[in-house]
Formats: sequence, C-alpha cells, structure tokens
Amino acid sequence: MPLWYRSDTRSLGLMQTAEAGKLDLRLMLYQHVSSSLPWGVLLVMGLKAAYGAVERWDRTVIRALVAHMEANGHTGLGVDTWPEDDKHAASPIDAVAGRFAIEHTSIDTLEGQREADVPFMKSIGCLDKQVLVPFNLTILVGWGAIKKGQDYAATCEAVKRWIVEDSPHLSWGRHEIDDVPGVPFALLVRKADNLDAGVFIGRSVGSDDTLSERIRAAIEHKAKKLAAWSNHSRVLLIESDDIALMNHVVFWEALQRAYPEGLPYGVDEIWYADTCGKWHNSPPCFMRMTNDLGVLPVEALP
Repeated sequence: MPLWYRSDTRSLGLMQTAEAGKLDLRLMLYQHVSSSLPWGVLLVMGLKAAYGAVERWDRTVIRALVAHMEANGHTGLGVDTWPEDDKHAASPIDAVAGRFAIEHTSIDTLEGQREADVPFMKSIGCLDKQVLVPFNLTILVGWGAIKKGQDYAATCEAVKRWIVEDSPHLSWGRHEIDDVPGVPFALLVRKADNLDAGVFIGRSVGSDDTLSERIRAAIEHKAKKLAAWSNHSRVLLIESDDIALMNHVVFWEALQRAYPEGLPYGVDEIWYADTCGKWHNSPPCFMRMTNDLGVLPVEALP
C-alpha cells in the first residue's frame, strides 16, 4: 500500500537556504521561556539580534537542544564553544555545552529523500500554489518518476495545462493518466467534490527497510568523532524535518533495530530532534532516545 508524501515549495525553499547556511533572519529564533511554560517563538528579531550574525541551521538546532536541557534540569547550561571552528582541533565536534560534547546529524526517512525532493519541487511540486480549481484534484506520481536532467519547466507547464484545460472534464473518481503531452510519466489522479477544493500534489512511496541501517551508519560515523571526548557526556543529536513520514516512534523503532544490544563506544546519549515545525513557525521537539542501558523501552518514550 503506497503512502502519501508531500513537500511544498515553502518547505523546500527553507531547506535549501538553511542547509546553505543562509537562514532568513525573519524566520524564527527558538527560545525556551521556562520549564513550566511552552516554547516561545521569536519572529523578525531573529538570529542577528541574538547572536550578531546569521547562523547555520544545525547550530540553531543545537542551541535549541541546549536551551531545552537547561530548562529541564541543567541550570545555567549554554553553548560554550564550537570546536569545529578550531582548524587545529584533533576531533572537531559541533559543540561543547558544559559537560556535554554534542555532535549533530540528520536522517532521511527514505533513502535518497532529499535528493529526490529537488527535481520534484523544480518540476510539479509547486503547482498546488499556482493553479486553482473549484474541486478537489489530487495528483500522485511515482517516487522516482521525476529525474535529474529532465526539462522541469516544460514538465511543469505541461501538467499545469492539463489541469486547467482537461481536468474540469474528468469524471469523478480515480484515474491513471499516462498520455499527457510533454509529461514523461503517468499521473495517478483523484477528482472529488466532497473534499476541500484545490490541487494537491504528492508522490507514492513504496516500502523502505533501510532506515535502521542508515541510522546505524550515521551513528557509527559520528561515534568516531565523539570518542575522543571521553571526559564529557557525548551526545549525538539526530534531526528530521519530515512532517509526513517520520516521528519519534518511527525513529525509536529503527534505532532499536539498529542497536538491540546497546550503543557503540563514543556515544553516551542519543537525542531525536523533530524540526518539521519550522515549516509553520513552531519550535523543535526534543526526545532523549537512550539511557545508560541503551535504547529506551517504548513505555519510557514521551
């Protein structure tokens, strides 16, 4: 049974600017007000007001984790140094905060997900913002249907033309359209009059059983850097901004499969960062996934 996966233009735009280290100052600054109050989001003032410069996205997430830890039992905790800025450091991890040595990474829910997002968004992923229809029109394409090197602009125009000129004459229900001129892949279409009007673009997702293997590979790689910081509590922060397919339970299950007998040397704690809220100006959520015995039991998860 295929799942629905959807990423919108705004999401991709933020991902691209954030990963390039050019996060817009107007987006947000995460700040934990206190342990008894919810997260507050400071808009407009942004990173420049707080830190004097635009900050890389991974450092923003690390600061948010440290703020979360400070508000939950580690009074006075803050980021002390960014060892990776020291060109002479023997093992340049991302951050040191008090007794914690912190390394950050991110994980795709599906193998090659970020790479697949780019051609999708450059071709038809933005059409739901460009075309209005008085009925519900959901268009689904195969996960790998849109490939690098295709003429994205021409494909976008061809699908847009079909939506405007042909979809109004389509009967209600589900259809597979494989003969749209200028479109080198099939469209799985559902037209309905009992759902919210608009165009909804997505991709079909098959099964992917590589998540635990990829999590293990990422942890093993980062553990080598953290191992040298044995006089600290070594924290690996793993981030996902996938709003559709990932959550802390999915991550926990994959982590448990990856390490049924405990974590590798060099990693004392694993934290999961859910940052999908950045697409609608909400702060990240952090969950500690491990204790001294290894991966936490499911009943201990929040």
